[in-house]
Amino acid sequence: MKRHQAGIKATLALVISTMGASVFISGCAADRYITREKQRQAALESAYQRALEEKGAVEAERIQMEETKADQQAEQRRLRTEIAQLENDVRRLDAREETLRTELQHLRRQETGKTAKILELEREIADVQQTNRQKQRKLDTLRGNL
Repeated sequence: MKRHQAGIKATLALVISTMGASVFISGCAADRYITREKQRQAALESAYQRALEEKGAVEAERIQMEETKADQQAEQRRLRTEIAQLENDVRRLDAREETLRTELQHLRRQETGKTAKILELEREIADVQQTNRQKQRKLDTLRGNL
């Protein structure tokens, strides 16, 4: 009987130690699982944060491109307006020069001794031509920039 009890005690001791080892192993496995889950969660949060930062960077770049495009369009509108104004000025100066030339020819045909008036008209024509050339150069430059 003592032998039988000793066998039972030995078996129980073996079962208890096996269970203890099993619980220990299970505990270690659970710890490893928890550690892996925490690492996975941290990796996911990091990836999510990077995605948000990249999205923010992409959004900022898109906004910058839109602002640049709007600035370029505004500059083009300004240039077109200035070009139209210069074209009007050039046409007005051409008409003024033609009027002055006609008046000069008329005075020269009369030969009435209005030398001072003729000289004044010639100077005014030269001024109109110079102004016209300056505006034409500026107009050509603006057209090149557009």
